[in-house]
Amino acid sequence: MLADALDTVRFRHHTLFDLLVRVPVRQAAAHLAPRNDAELTLMGLMVAVLAFTLALWLLPV
Repeated sequence: MLADALDTVRFRHHTLFDLLVRVPVRQAAAHLAPRNDAELTLMGLMVAVLAFTLALWLLPV
């Protein structure tokens, strides 16, 4: 009986997790994926600039 209750709770937790996390993450990833080489290059440049800015910000003065 306790095992059945734990299985039910585990199933509901995984179902809720799927609804709240996995589906929106997949949709966001599909939305943010670059559509062509120009977008991919732009995204790479943005990441490089962000990393450089963060490194400068974290350096001791």
